[in-house]
Amino acid sequence: MESEEPTQPESIKFEEALSKLETLVARMEAEPLSLDDLVNQYEEGQRLARVCQARLEVAETRIRELAENAGEESKQP
Repeated sequence: MESEEPTQPESIKFEEALSKLETLVARMEAEPLSLDDLVNQYEEGQRLARVCQARLEVAETRIRELAENAGEESKQP
């Protein structure tokens, strides 16, 4: 089985990484794969999961900062 090139974290959006991860998991569950292919797919899944986690952490930090700034602005007379 040919696997796709490894995901480059800096070049992929959250939605794309999540979609690829979902597709990869479905393929791993549905297709009989060799051990080597499974390990490669698992490794790519880990990369995609890290990308998703990093994007979520950035979004959470940004939202928190925006909420704090909005709270400070509403306290000003």
